[in-house]
Amino acid sequence: IFKAAVDDPFITFRYAANILRGEGPVFNPGERVEGFTSPLHLLLCLGLLTILPSVGILFKAKIASLIFGCIVIWQTGLLAKRFEINQVGVLFVQLALSVNMSFIGTGTNGLETTLYVAILLAAVMQFVNEVQTGKGIASAFLLFLAVAARPEAAATIAGLCLLNVYYAYKDRRSFVRAVQHIALLICLVAVAEMAR
Repeated sequence: IFKAAVDDPFITFRYAANILRGEGPVFNPGERVEGFTSPLHLLLCLGLLTILPSVGILFKAKIASLIFGCIVIWQTGLLAKRFEINQVGVLFVQLALSVNMSFIGTGTNGLETTLYVAILLAAVMQFVNEVQTGKGIASAFLLFLAVAARPEAAATIAGLCLLNVYYAYKDRRSFVRAVQHIALLICLVAVAEMAR
């Protein structure tokens, strides 16, 4: 399955190559059209193009997807432990994810899917820590990165903002943290949208 290739990453590769050529984030020089879906994946591809330039970008992107897929498997284990699943159950969950054909496909296609899932899982775990401790708003920054990886992360963000409001209502002490969290997230997304 590592040999299989889809054409989608090549769109982002071309945008990245044009940036490195000084043409800016364009598919065709002179045509200012944003045709990539993931600004964060575009940044990753920029980095991949500059590292070991003699190695093909598709191979490097597939390796990056695979690395992020391994991180997701590791995070899944952490999340399972957080729900007090025993070690056998944790290994089962990780193994089930590892052999899932959809996961294998996204873990080797060179796209942003595993990057997005890794960031999203990190954000959710950080959010849970913040709710439990009543401290911190770092999950807002991670959620912003998730939106930069995949636009549909906005639905997850809306859900976590509603949870923030719910927990602030339940525990008045967390109200300030909830407002800071939501304000930071809105500001980051607004600045990114204005830049686009």
